[in-house]
Amino acid sequence: MNNIKKRWGAADQEIFITAVILNSFYQNSPFAPLHFLNNAVIHALLNHLWRHFYNEDPPAAFSQKIAKYLQQTGLFANLASSVQIHLNASSREAKSPDPLALYKDFEFAGHEPEPFIHLAKCILSVCTNSTSCEWLFSIFGNILTKTAWVYKQ
Repeated sequence: MNNIKKRWGAADQEIFITAVILNSFYQNSPFAPLHFLNNAVIHALLNHLWRHFYNEDPPAAFSQKIAKYLQQTGLFANLASSVQIHLNASSREAKSPDPLALYKDFEFAGHEPEPFIHLAKCILSVCTNSTSCEWLFSIFGNILTKTAWVYKQ
């Protein structure tokens, strides 16, 4: 456990946490409802990462898209059904579901993706398709769950 904590402490935690949240198959479900992962903090985190990656403020509609993604409304009103479709297809093909492919469902042919989708695809391209990252996400989720359980006691 100490080795895991040491590795996690040295990792770029923001990007890993964001990758889990932007993976529509998980969103924030692996995390206990802790104050540092509420929707306002997620907004701030995504805005921070936009500035970090693109050296500019995010577009005006960026925060609205974040809210719609987290609440599964507007453009993302059918997110749950798209997730289920991709899970079923992955199961039939005996493959892991691809979070990048799912975002294509929310793009418009012949148009650039929404800035929120562009950032999500960028972060997911870096993080979630690595086996070691998925292992780390799993361990991290277990730690958060156990930590939340201990604090409740």
